[in-house]
Amino acid sequence: LALPSSQTVRWSAGGLDRRRHHRGSVRGEAAPLEDADDDGSSRPGAAFSVVYDDGDVVVACKDSGLLTVPGIGAHKRDSLQERLRSALRCPSLKTAHRLDRDTSGLVALARSPEAHAGLARAFEARTVTKRYVARVRVALGSRLFVAASNTTTTNGGRTSLGVVRGEIRAPIAVRRAPATPRVVVASDGRPSVTRWRLVVRTVGWEDDPWRDTTAALLALVPVTGRTQQLRVHLAHLGTPIVGDALHGGNLLGASAASVSSSSPQRLCLHAYRLAFRHPLLPDRWIDLTAPAPFASDHENHLLLTGPDFFCEHDDDDRGRTTT
Repeated sequence: LALPSSQTVRWSAGGLDRRRHHRGSVRGEAAPLEDADDDGSSRPGAAFSVVYDDGDVVVACKDSGLLTVPGIGAHKRDSLQERLRSALRCPSLKTAHRLDRDTSGLVALARSPEAHAGLARAFEARTVTKRYVARVRVALGSRLFVAASNTTTTNGGRTSLGVVRGEIRAPIAVRRAPATPRVVVASDGRPSVTRWRLVVRTVGWEDDPWRDTTAALLALVPVTGRTQQLRVHLAHLGTPIVGDALHGGNLLGASAASVSSSSPQRLCLHAYRLAFRHPLLPDRWIDLTAPAPFASDHENHLLLTGPDFFCEHDDDDRGRTTT
């Protein structure tokens, strides 16, 4: 597909933006696994789709449960990268970044070493726009609860919220002890920063917005890219991700969080936006979005069509949560 080098390519999976600029769509289904025990391999039924392909860059949207790249051992060979190499008949195809196995969403890959080098430089320089969304469990007294309460205003007897957002600065360390989470917030960890914004709450909007709230949808920006950073930081904030048994998110049932019945056990974390400059055509900007499979149509509309509200230098500290 030939595109003018100065064109901005925008496409939203799921039909919210019908302008498609890609060479086609490939859908891949997972091969069933004989062993149902979780051995770190790709889960049964996890699939992927190609949402963008211009001959140099490929962007795919993967399901929760699919490894991004092969792991150690033959049982971890099945992955997004290997399936795409086969489906697109491109053995040189290589991912430019990774998502955890149980995180769904957009992943960028390159067809050539030159394109991969350009994407790798962009990710290293943090010039790639990455946006995630998570459904989290909101506990009374959590930092998110306090931040939202501080920005609540009443106009004409109706309670509403301003922009509820914050920033988490908490060092992350890797712990090898098997009895505790492998990745934790610790004073001797590496500096780590996550920005968050409240998109919508599941219940309790009218009379008292936080009286009965059990879950909320958050948009997230991992300023740094530590292992399991979003999962660890949100648990530290007092709002673990629904479905994250490792960090406490399993305390909230799927029905209470309005999780899709088709995937009630999944980790509710999704990479919904990926935007970057084309690695070989500097005048072309690629901006892709994909709705969260665990969110409702209304929630995805708010997420994908509303203002971003994230910026690198923000003097407005309302709702800021720095730890």
